Amino acid sequence: MLLICRSGTRSVDAGEALEAAGFTRVINVLEGFEGDLDEHFHRGTLGGWRLRGLPWQQS
Repeated sequence: MLLICRSGTRSVDAGEALEAAGFTRVINVLEGFEGDLDEHFHRGTLGGWRLRGLPWQQS
């Protein structure tokens, strides 16, 4: 199971819950989709799936 959220924080908690429920193949994107907040409280400038240039599509 692959998990991702905006910052990577909620998906860590979700992954731990899944593992506690018996799931053994849990993968988490640690930086999330948009990464941590920068000094201006914006996301997408310090890390994350999108900043790294990984594939995504908005619908």
